[in-house]
Amino acid sequence: MMFRDFIEELNQNNWEIHGIQIVKDSKLIHQYGDCITRYPIYSATKSILSLAVGIAVQEEKMSIDEPVYRYICDIVPDSITKSKIDILNNLSIKRLLTMSIPGLPFRPQGDNWLEYSINCLPDDITKNEFQYSNIPAYLTGLAVSRAVGEHVISYLQPRLFDILEIKEPIYQNCPGGYFYGASGMQLSVEELGKIGQLCFNRGMYQGKRVVSEKWLNEAVKKQIECREGGYGFYFWRFDEGYRISGKWGQRCIVIPPNNLIITYLSDMEEGSEQVTDAVKKYLIY
Repeated sequence: MMFRDFIEELNQNNWEIHGIQIVKDSKLIHQYGDCITRYPIYSATKSILSLAVGIAVQEEKMSIDEPVYRYICDIVPDSITKSKIDILNNLSIKRLLTMSIPGLPFRPQGDNWLEYSINCLPDDITKNEFQYSNIPAYLTGLAVSRAVGEHVISYLQPRLFDILEIKEPIYQNCPGGYFYGASGMQLSVEELGKIGQLCFNRGMYQGKRVVSEKWLNEAVKKQIECREGGYGFYFWRFDEGYRISGKWGQRCIVIPPNNLIITYLSDMEEGSEQVTDAVKKYLIY
């Protein structure tokens, strides 16, 4: 590992990286920049939602093989047509987790995100093909909330955040008051790294079981093909491991064969993949 070379390239290119931490063999071996201030993590929020689903499944409060309609039927707007309800009745939570519904816009809009999201569902959902969108994660978050009977964040606080010593994370709701699920959270490099450590330890954190090993194994493996090398349940495959990822360079990269976790937060509207290339060059290979 050539950490100094990585930092030198970072500075030469003026990459806007807030901070980076590297954990090897469960020990912090390198740290640079601001790792304690919270910054937007954008779509890395989805991986935390995946953990919420896994915990709800573990507690037998929901099943990913069930249709989304089962969980949100009592909040579906009256304006929704029977044909759309039929689609919801044939759309499993697993399909939402794997982003396998082509034809959706990128994000929900308007004053009623649920109504908008349902009306955007294609009439034919039999085509199983990867297409990235925030709408599946939003619907998943709604399903979790209805399944567990409370806001997703309040549900996760004692089950995840308290155990990881993450105090009152910043998050975003939809106009209806439900957890957005797809984006909107803010964490520090150190806090996101704790999420990575939990995943690396297959659902354990400092001797406490947070989410089942079975769920983590399924969540981080390739469930559907995509150009980035595979997608799980809101986790991306990466090299011989996987990554939690948000736009503009929010990353927690976990490489189990190397006992390695690399976490960094950035503010790079363009060029964030250059950082990824440098991570591969200097910190993994």
